[in-house]
Amino acid sequence: MSNSNDNKLMEQTAEEIRDANFDYLKKFREWSENQELLPETIRNYIREINFYINTYLCDQELQNAREGCYKTSAFFREQTTLSPTKVNHIITSIKNFYQFMLEESEITVGDYNHLNNTMRELKQVWLTGYNKGEYINANEFDENGICRKTGTRFDMNERDKDGYGPDGYNEEGLNRQGHNKVGIFKATGTPYGTDGFNMYDVNEEGTDRKTGEKHDYIVLVEEFLATGKSPHSFCTKKNMHIDVFKQIVEKVVLMYPKITQEQMEQAFERSSEAHKNKRADVFDKLITGKVKIEDYVKDPEATIKFEDLLKQAKIIEEQAQTPEQQDVAIEQTDMLYRMVGTHMASGNMDIMDYFRLFIKGRYDSSGYLALMGPEREPGIAATKSPGIYEEIIDEIRDIPGLNGLILRLHIERKRLEGYRDRKINDSIGYKDTKTGKSHMMVITKEHIEYAQKHIRNSKGYECAKTIENVCLQFAKGTLTFEDIENYVQPETSTLKGLAITKATMQAEADALQKEKTRVEARINENEGALK
Repeated sequence: MSNSNDNKLMEQTAEEIRDANFDYLKKFREWSENQELLPETIRNYIREINFYINTYLCDQELQNAREGCYKTSAFFREQTTLSPTKVNHIITSIKNFYQFMLEESEITVGDYNHLNNTMRELKQVWLTGYNKGEYINANEFDENGICRKTGTRFDMNERDKDGYGPDGYNEEGLNRQGHNKVGIFKATGTPYGTDGFNMYDVNEEGTDRKTGEKHDYIVLVEEFLATGKSPHSFCTKKNMHIDVFKQIVEKVVLMYPKITQEQMEQAFERSSEAHKNKRADVFDKLITGKVKIEDYVKDPEATIKFEDLLKQAKIIEEQAQTPEQQDVAIEQTDMLYRMVGTHMASGNMDIMDYFRLFIKGRYDSSGYLALMGPEREPGIAATKSPGIYEEIIDEIRDIPGLNGLILRLHIERKRLEGYRDRKINDSIGYKDTKTGKSHMMVITKEHIEYAQKHIRNSKGYECAKTIENVCLQFAKGTLTFEDIENYVQPETSTLKGLAITKATMQAEADALQKEKTRVEARINENEGALK
């Protein structure tokens, strides 16, 4: 009976993984198309990734796609008949897929860095030893710990000079601190070593070995539990992406047993019920006119995503018991579209108003892409991933008497197109809250190059968003080229593959301010044209 239940649970888990993988592959195809890759290249990527995440990770390992950052070594060990060309193609496919996963916040910077480091260290092994079935243990390392056979830190058995693999564990399944993969210390039989610290360098009281103070992640989660706020509300207050916070929660549950998974699930469930009540209240106030839409979109604490407001309208329609009640519910949905569409067409919404109303928490280039869709060539209509803005226009088009509103929404869309990613010679700046003056800086090639260097120094993810964050620091004078030249590498976190660097979290916090700055600068530049 137990085996039967176990099999059902495994089948259910596998089905859930495959469903998620289907969505990942669909979005990855769209992402690849936006990179302007050749159709044949995209098809090959999809084929390789489908095999990796479905046939290998799901069917053989019963693991989801996110775990794939840590499974490439085991995967290539099994693929002993691949040609070097095939290995290279699979590596390229996997790197592109997990870059997409990182941009979608499905994995962390630490996950992505671990993947890249593993590929860099073991690529030569995969291309030679594995493909020929040769598992010669060279055991010859130079004074720098480099294996003479492979030219990397690892020999043909994927062991470094001390006998540890890329995952940090030796043949006994122990890491350098003596913990096994489930966190039990061999000498004590508990998660804590003889020095009182676990595999995450945190003791029973939550103290971080390096700082001597309670770990930052634990402090953050305890603060969340104490406030009783919803995760979205808490993250808005902290200027943090909700997905980043969820990843931190996962780590805290692992490193600090005093905060349990059940405790966090209960906290999230309570906040979910509070969110439903808030959604119903906000919907009622907007429909009855107690709250004006122009005031509503300016309040980060009060704003609920437009998508959730539509869910509330749908719930009311489904609960209607008479045709008259159903007609009222449908009219309320039309009223919601009319209200939001009219305010959008007024030209008085800045980009952060749009983010708060439609994206909520994704204050970056991915949020903008979700809102506006991919950039369109002049005179050519969008054929895929039109974006939320276009979807709203389509809905409003079906509501009688709003043709004039459609025209004004198209004009507003042209204004919003001006908020796409900056390039060299664009301006960036900020508004001094004390003097009220705007300070602008023209982005040069040198700014871009130093921004990229700064991001690489801090092991952050390099994209348009993070480059602009650094350029904004240049504009403010809080970061200089000299600072970057004199950079000293800090100690890294011991949360191997799980760490989210403070630089990454700060980038999330800076994103909100960056978008506000962008709006002010763009509106000042285009004010005459808009009139």
